[in-house]
Amino acid sequence: MESNILNCIRTFTGFSETCSSSELGVICSDSSPSLFIVVETSSTSPAYPLMEGTNVTLKCVSSQRGLSHLNFSWPETAGGRPSGEFLIFDNLTRSHNGGRVRCMASYGQPPRTQIATSDTFATDVYYRPVVRIKWEGNMCEPLESSPSRCVVSQYQQIILYCEADSNPPPASTRWSGQVASATGQLYIPSVERSWHNGRYICTVSSKPVSSDGRQTLSSTHSFSVIVKYPSRILKFEVNAGMRRVVTVPEHSPVYMRCEAEGRPSPHMTIVRDTVDKREVASRPRGAVEFSDQRVVLTYNLTAAPCEASGDYRCEVDNGVGKDIQNIRIYVMCKYFLKHELPAKTVLLWHYYV
Repeated sequence: MESNILNCIRTFTGFSETCSSSELGVICSDSSPSLFIVVETSSTSPAYPLMEGTNVTLKCVSSQRGLSHLNFSWPETAGGRPSGEFLIFDNLTRSHNGGRVRCMASYGQPPRTQIATSDTFATDVYYRPVVRIKWEGNMCEPLESSPSRCVVSQYQQIILYCEADSNPPPASTRWSGQVASATGQLYIPSVERSWHNGRYICTVSSKPVSSDGRQTLSSTHSFSVIVKYPSRILKFEVNAGMRRVVTVPEHSPVYMRCEAEGRPSPHMTIVRDTVDKREVASRPRGAVEFSDQRVVLTYNLTAAPCEASGDYRCEVDNGVGKDIQNIRIYVMCKYFLKHELPAKTVLLWHYYV
């Protein structure tokens, strides 16, 4: 009943520094229960508080000598597996932290059966920081397929927050990557597509416990920022030439190539600028990807007819921005009959004459 452990030693008789039993310990309690819950120590679980990822066995023991034929039960298990006087935990997780555990035992013969119960024991489980990334408002567009990625528009402001839950509680948080921060907040006032697009790492460490060699506990969380930017045409050429007006002989090959960039990669079309604006080639818009995205669209005429003369344009659109470039092609016709050819083709022929 002493309030200080040093006072207990003074009451001992025949005190020795060695003991014949390995089951030696001290229990402090405001009540006087006849049952106590102790941790069965082993090489894989050598200390208390308990550690996530370990297997632990709790034992219900009686403080009263001479009791026999005890029948143990566990009214509160905190997710453990009862087995007589033992409560077994396989692979502890953070969900076990704070779980309520209590054991009971019946003893004696009917009709004088008596019940003993322990105090309720709240498990204390150390676990590494569980990291979450948050942001303000709608400045970040999450990807459902990858929750660890965030899509933002170029030149937009972004503020990311790294939060964590751990036992012991978090003591330090830092960001590393294209931009670093010694706090849980990562602030980029104006996102630039080539400098800020990339992967960022948040590292959280728990509060150290000087008496426990298992400390400190830390976790890292990788988070990618993908910067969207408008699509633009890099090249629109015919037969590997960059001229805006191209002349080719009739029945010669014509190879159109349009190269563009953008994040996401743009929807691309090559359109012949006729009355009905006929689309001759296209490719769909791509998904938002982490890396730079350059795409190419081609249109080939192995033997260009006289009627292929006209204006062609490449159009790109990725939802962030659009771009257009034009090329004019003249096909020089060797033989023709005026009444068999479209008016536009005849005018082009007169141009060359």
